[in-house]
Amino acid sequence: MTEVTIHQSLKSHPNIVTLHRTLETSSFLLLVLEYVPGKDLFYFLEQARDHYDSDRRHSDSRTPLTPSLLSNSNPSQLLSRTCLRLIASMFSQMCDAVAACHDQEVFHGDIKPENSLLQMVG
Repeated sequence: MTEVTIHQSLKSHPNIVTLHRTLETSSFLLLVLEYVPGKDLFYFLEQARDHYDSDRRHSDSRTPLTPSLLSNSNPSQLLSRTCLRLIASMFSQMCDAVAACHDQEVFHGDIKPENSLLQMVG
């Protein structure tokens, strides 16, 4: 089963991008997906990394501070309760989407920040 066939077989879910149609040429397969305004999770992780790079102890790292590193950071670098609630909400929604796939016997083989879109809700 191809990725397109699998995606088309998924039931609609609020946390899974809808595949509207495909277009195929002799060289390319194009996927027309639902538009999600916002950025991917990788973008936000890079922004966080840049923010925390002011502490040169971790400037060589290509990822933001991990919880274990945060526990050793100075208090001005700790995440606020609001930020932690936002992270928990995003993670919960991502787990909900993965669970919905698993319920349909679909198992995502490439879960990574670049594949997680964050919709900006005003």
